[in-house]
Amino acid sequence: MSRVIDFFVTFLSSRVLALVFMVSAVIFAVFVRYGGGTILEAVEVQPTAFYRPVERVVEAGVPLRRIVVAPDQSVYGVVHPKFQQDDLKLVKIAPDGEISPFPNEDWQRVVLKRPTALTIDARGYLWIAEDHMFGLEPAKIMAIDIDNGRVVVEQVIGRDRLPRGSMLSDMVLSPDGMQLFVADSSPLRLTPILLQWDLNNGQFATHLTRHSSIQAQRYHAQVDDIPFGAPLRIKVHREGLNALALSENGQSLIYASAAHNGLFSIPLNDLMDANGPSTEARISKLSKKPWSEAIATDFAGNVYLADTSAGQILRLAPNGQLTALVPEGTFRWPSGLAFGPGGYLYVSETALHIPRWRQALSDVLDNAPLGLGRWLASQARGSATDVGKLGVWRIDVGVAGQPG
Repeated sequence: MSRVIDFFVTFLSSRVLALVFMVSAVIFAVFVRYGGGTILEAVEVQPTAFYRPVERVVEAGVPLRRIVVAPDQSVYGVVHPKFQQDDLKLVKIAPDGEISPFPNEDWQRVVLKRPTALTIDARGYLWIAEDHMFGLEPAKIMAIDIDNGRVVVEQVIGRDRLPRGSMLSDMVLSPDGMQLFVADSSPLRLTPILLQWDLNNGQFATHLTRHSSIQAQRYHAQVDDIPFGAPLRIKVHREGLNALALSENGQSLIYASAAHNGLFSIPLNDLMDANGPSTEARISKLSKKPWSEAIATDFAGNVYLADTSAGQILRLAPNGQLTALVPEGTFRWPSGLAFGPGGYLYVSETALHIPRWRQALSDVLDNAPLGLGRWLASQARGSATDVGKLGVWRIDVGVAGQPG
């Protein structure tokens, strides 16, 4: 009998050891590919005598990852994919503060899968990108007429352009509205790309593939002394190319990766010219930057960055000087920046860092004062006050900005 017991003990012990070894090997492999790294350090910001007043537009009730503002001051936003519901993925916030699924709940349940980015054009078309859970199904781009809610463009993107592991994080249209640029941050595949869709002929092209300026460096985010990611940083939030904007004259594309310490630009003509100079010769580094998931530009040549770790918005002047528009800690994980009418810069936040491990929509709503707000910089002085419930904010920066 003792021999039988010894046999089973030995057998089970070997299986347990084998299982422990396999689990350890998987954890180690995940750590090597997705984990570790260091905190992306803050950048040097010039002191400012006055902060810009922050105005709460609405208490949104959901964390909005990306936003755009229509000419009538309606705000359209993509709910962060982590917290999307069957009938609440894309919202419209009317000027009076009314929030509703756009264009309606039924369409979102049946047609809309997982929107992750959006922009708006001069015709009033709302362009939406969805990646279908990191490319489990082919990605799709749609355009909706905001006047009547009808889909006017629908295009599936084949896996030859966007393989599995993609995440469409931002998008912007050229000034003539005929070239659509989409950022694939590739947090799983770790090979981000810039996708171009030529609306004149329907052709797709990819740019900056494997270029260092769009890669995720080995940095991770930390907000309120909370590192973002799995325990022990086995897997951290690390995105490549995920923020796009046009320069003040519309001739250059400004871009950034969340987990990269640089902000870059490249002329659109050079980007699309396959016979032009080398990629290195075309790209300019504008500035160092903190962890940032959103950028915007105005017509005076300023670039605005959402500083995730510090919870503030930075302005990069044409002379390279960085200043803060609001004090540190004003926002909790600012994720969306968009200009609206009258020189207002709108800001949305998601507070992804609040629940450390298990995140649910109820956790965010209970624990995180998120917002959608705006600034107006022409006002003489003010402070960031009344930043409370989940909502939308705006800042008057005093200069008209690029739409989308």
